[in-house]
Amino acid sequence: MFISNVMCMKCNKTPATVKFTKIIEGKPQEIHLCQECASALSPYQKKMHNLENAWNEILAQLLGKEKGKEPPAEQEQPKEKIDLVCDNCGLPFESYRKSPFLGCSLCYNTFHKYLISDIRKIHGGTQHVGKVPGRYRKIMEIKRSLDHLRHELQDAIKMENYERAAVLRDKIKTLSEQDSSSIESPSR
Repeated sequence: MFISNVMCMKCNKTPATVKFTKIIEGKPQEIHLCQECASALSPYQKKMHNLENAWNEILAQLLGKEKGKEPPAEQEQPKEKIDLVCDNCGLPFESYRKSPFLGCSLCYNTFHKYLISDIRKIHGGTQHVGKVPGRYRKIMEIKRSLDHLRHELQDAIKMENYERAAVLRDKIKTLSEQDSSSIESPSR
């Protein structure tokens, strides 16, 4: 499925959501169709259409939506217009709002302030807690330990427990040195 303003080339009534590419005499030709016309053309698309309908029905049941009734609208504040554009790819923030796709990896930095709430809603947090490639696992463990020790150090200083703070400072120094050597040569 893709996002486009192109109308279906077969029925000319609905927006095209499927793109077929045919090679005719060695040249690619694109055919843009709506889901229904694509289902008539391809058995695979018919299966996808049926699967999409099944998923929509399951989601509607999970969200408590009755057939034919819309769920109660959440009281959503009108969103302010943000005139921010990614310097790298030129994607305007308003385009992100219309479709949940960013243009490049630098969009995260450019739109960071506005993306945080969306990321929290979708993923439940903003810190990665999933799997880490094997060669970076040790680096991640050291970084997490450093963060934890730094928080403990701040607490020890607030509690005026300077002996504990000195021990934590030394542990942080030792781990920071390990972190520097791990970054230079990650184990494979």
